[in-house]
Amino acid sequence: MYGPPGTAEDIFNIIYFRFTFDERIEILTYPPISPDYIRKLFTNIKIPILTIIADASNKSGKYKETPFLFDEKAFPNNNHRLREVFGNHDLHVIHPERVASFVAQFLLYGINGLDNKAKL
Repeated sequence: MYGPPGTAEDIFNIIYFRFTFDERIEILTYPPISPDYIRKLFTNIKIPILTIIADASNKSGKYKETPFLFDEKAFPNNNHRLREVFGNHDLHVIHPERVASFVAQFLLYGINGLDNKAKL
């Protein structure tokens, strides 16, 4: 049950949308925002961004709406690094060692750690 009318919880439950995706289902649910809006949103963020993509997901076309992710120069703040790793969507669970070094370098040294300017 929702909170009393007019509470923050009640308002949250009215305006909250959840978009889910299940890899086992071939029907995708896309959020109601355009690919151009997603590009503008991501490329205008000023904090460091690490994107790790599974090669199987990339090959299956899951990133066809976001080609800017593959061009680090598309980010005017020079704050985005992309790493493509062998595996499927669940590689971070099945083979965490494939992503751990990238995540560790990013958390310890930021973008510079991913540019091989810092050693782990």
